[in-house]
Amino acid sequence: MSSSIDRTWIADAPIVLQGRCEPPPFDGGTKNSSPISNGEATGSSHEIPCTQSDCLITAAPDKNDFLERHPKLGSVAIHISRRHWIFLTLIWVKDDKLTAVEQWFSFMTPTTRAAVITDTSQPSSRLCRNPYFRLHHTFAAYEGAKHFAIWVDSAATREKEMLTLNLGCASSLPGCRDVAQIAPTAWARYESDHLLVDSDKWAEAAQDDNCR
Repeated sequence: MSSSIDRTWIADAPIVLQGRCEPPPFDGGTKNSSPISNGEATGSSHEIPCTQSDCLITAAPDKNDFLERHPKLGSVAIHISRRHWIFLTLIWVKDDKLTAVEQWFSFMTPTTRAAVITDTSQPSSRLCRNPYFRLHHTFAAYEGAKHFAIWVDSAATREKEMLTLNLGCASSLPGCRDVAQIAPTAWARYESDHLLVDSDKWAEAAQDDNCR
């Protein structure tokens, strides 16, 4: 099972603004689509309602439904009971336009913790402080303090593959080993860029036209 930013949600996000502000059906980007509960639409601040000028759509998979679609997990219930995983998709709509989409995935056991956050949006000036962004300007994959971050320009095409997450490891007996297993494409890009950034030679390769 793999997950990428769900195309139905992206296409239908503005529909939630047509008088009801309710999330459309969402399948988490998985190959086996199923209804998802725990969805809501609010303003960017959760205390305010969703409006045409400001709407945040949040969706999480129904874990009971997940288990129903994966009956083999019952045979490893003891192992699963010691695991905790979270997967969220967040979609921001501003002035009737899709502005950003994020995926949050975290997998934890008593001995392992791996967390990934993907973000697809337009570039902002704050990214100019990030050497990984300055190398490409269409994507950045890097290790943060508590999670592995993947940013991809919403206008990019080839780089969208970096947003795909391997969620299948959460239902496997060994579990998710590390970030490299959860986001293999993005991790490979990170390893390549990290060698350059770590050598302090990244400034020579930086594409800084957009950061001047």
